[in-house]
Amino acid sequence: MNHCTGAPAELWLERYIQGTLPDSEAQQFEEHYFDCPVCLAQVEALQAVRARLGQLPAEQHLPKKRAKLIAWPTVTAALFALAASLLIVFLSFRFLLPNFLPPGVTIQTGPPPSANPHPGATPPSSSIAQLADLTLPPFRAATLRGESEEANFDSGMKGYSAGDCRTALTALSRVSSTGKNALAAQFYSGVCQMHLGDLPAAAATLQRVTAAGDSPQQEAAFYYQAQIALARNDAPSARQALDRTIALHGDFEQRARRQSAGLAIAAGKR
Repeated sequence: MNHCTGAPAELWLERYIQGTLPDSEAQQFEEHYFDCPVCLAQVEALQAVRARLGQLPAEQHLPKKRAKLIAWPTVTAALFALAASLLIVFLSFRFLLPNFLPPGVTIQTGPPPSANPHPGATPPSSSIAQLADLTLPPFRAATLRGESEEANFDSGMKGYSAGDCRTALTALSRVSSTGKNALAAQFYSGVCQMHLGDLPAAAATLQRVTAAGDSPQQEAAFYYQAQIALARNDAPSARQALDRTIALHGDFEQRARRQSAGLAIAAGKR
């Protein structure tokens, strides 16, 4: 019987999601929450909230004039409050509802026997898919001030920065394939396709970025290739892309190391 009250999540979850938790503590937390339904529920609830907020235009969840000015701690506090509410509802339903059912009536908590339409296929592993980070990476560059010499790229990145991936994709598709912004346009097109749920197209687009060789976008492209593979429950491809990310020793190295450790734990439970 699990006696955890959620204290590890209260101690580590915020910094873990932000990517600021030291590696040793991040690994300790991962080893705990994969075996603790209470802390795992908090992780999944916060991930669900962040994913939902990431799908909304910025003006729907932040005041329009202050969308770029609100500090991270304020957003984090709001996320944790909403996540806590979702967790309370989940736990109440999971543990209290059975007490009110008539004798002999049970609740099926897993998928029905016919949930897998392909009997020979391996069912998805939620413990692997939940590792995926499908949030849009930030864009910070002078190009938003009109210095890129590429109007289509400027237009696309303004749409991207506003959270409008469809507008961004339309403009970025017009960027010259031989111009200096070609790889950047492909990278941001790939993550936009990922954000919109077109994972096969996103994987193909990011593959072109990594195949182009050394570039400012290569490490990030490997990292998001890994995220797409995780979301598709493709552990071998995810592991390979994470290893390539780590080998570049850039901004995504620590996040890739934490995910690689979590993937090893999740894969061992399959």
